[in-house]
Amino acid sequence: MVGSINAPTSGDKTLLQYTYGASIATNSTAPPTAPIGGILTINGKEIKTGTSSVIDTSGAGAAPPANGNTPTPPTNGPAGSNPNSPQEPPVKTALPSPPAPDATLTPEMQNMAGGPQPAAYGWAPAVSDNATHLLQLINWVDNALIDLLVNGHRDVTEGKWKGKYPPTIQNVVGSMGAQSIVHRYTSTDSLTHYKKPVVKPCKYKFPQNNIEEFVKNSLTIVLLEIGLLLDTIGLVVSTDIWLVAPLASTIGSKARMAGLINMMQNHIPAAAPREVAMPADLVYSYIMNNYVEPNSCPDKLPFTTYPPLPVVRGPVENNILKSITVTFDDSKKAGLKMAFLGPWGKTYYEAVTPDPSKPGSGTVNVPAGLSGHVWGVLVSGEVQNAHDLHTVTVAGPEMIWVSEP
Repeated sequence: MVGSINAPTSGDKTLLQYTYGASIATNSTAPPTAPIGGILTINGKEIKTGTSSVIDTSGAGAAPPANGNTPTPPTNGPAGSNPNSPQEPPVKTALPSPPAPDATLTPEMQNMAGGPQPAAYGWAPAVSDNATHLLQLINWVDNALIDLLVNGHRDVTEGKWKGKYPPTIQNVVGSMGAQSIVHRYTSTDSLTHYKKPVVKPCKYKFPQNNIEEFVKNSLTIVLLEIGLLLDTIGLVVSTDIWLVAPLASTIGSKARMAGLINMMQNHIPAAAPREVAMPADLVYSYIMNNYVEPNSCPDKLPFTTYPPLPVVRGPVENNILKSITVTFDDSKKAGLKMAFLGPWGKTYYEAVTPDPSKPGSGTVNVPAGLSGHVWGVLVSGEVQNAHDLHTVTVAGPEMIWVSEP
């Protein structure tokens, strides 16, 4: 058994050297008598020195309480008050600031994330233009998510929301930020390898008047990126097959993030049974409309920004949302529909019923069978493939909570 306090990290007296020495040592022996020197007491009873290496502790028992009553272990005290209760981990130090996309992964970030980026991606000899643009968009989305989570971790550990969450949840926020930094290397490493431009961060305007808004913003961007990753895989599988594996592994980590955030919102984890693909233009549009300061992005990407889509929830029956009210440009009121994005690329279309008393407003029935968070888009027509939804988009997208577990 080997232990150390403040062992040096180099030389011949490191913990590793002591561990190796112990592993090759001959059988150890106990001293002939115990204890050696001093007086040993257990619960106030002095234990006499014996002639054996085994200490006789019979009769020591448990120490009686000062008031003579039978002691009762605490059950609701703070962590550590009951020796048998789970102990809260120490809070991980907040990352100082969101690192640049081309910054080297530090040991601190790697430790918080639980590992580094892949050592090899299996790059092909060339990359298609479509994959390049999608990689740049993933890089762009990760920039926003990293800014949100890294600054949010600082706020919950030492800033304006300090004490709002226990150490375990504070560390979860830090790990999500660090993992997002590792995830970004999938796009930035690949773009650099092919000598394509890496996308720099914009300036962001996350609405965060309270911690609940921070949690909602985090979930929204995580779900947007999951949808983008699924859409990207479907688009590049026939042209850039090497990209599928690193993106698919990122989806798994992002999905676990979404489940954790669901629980932070007091929802069941993974509120919907399947993840939903999200067309790249709609992901770009939502983040530009809701989180980016106007004209603050150093790089221009070949994607479209659509008008935002205000949505008001309607009546709820048996924990299921029945309808919504949407607001839109009154000049585009004819033949509008709402497209609700479901799993496997399936899209549900419902007609918008205009409100004669409120021009530019209408109600939409929510399709049955949807659950959790559902993305809705205002469209002028129907398309067969969700990848092409941006070609008929009028406004949106917007995230709608359709069930309430």
